[in-house]
Amino acid sequence: MKILNKPIEVIAHFGMNEYPVPIRFRVSETVVKISSVISAYRANTAGVAAYIFDCMGEVNAVECRFTLKYVIDRCKWYIYKK
Repeated sequence: MKILNKPIEVIAHFGMNEYPVPIRFRVSETVVKISSVISAYRANTAGVAAYIFDCMGEVNAVECRFTLKYVIDRCKWYIYKK
């Protein structure tokens, strides 16, 4: 997997006392619908708390695996790996 670490726009579901669940996101002009979240966990990297999501989604009619990161302090989403 290639590390990208680019900011993205995400539609996510935030439940009570749970981690956010991404539903779909946009990179440039491409909208990707997330078909499944394989794993989700909280990580602290260099003192920065974040949720990491391993996901599957369809990009240009091809099923792809990618990693999304939600930085809690900044409330920002990133596509971390593709």
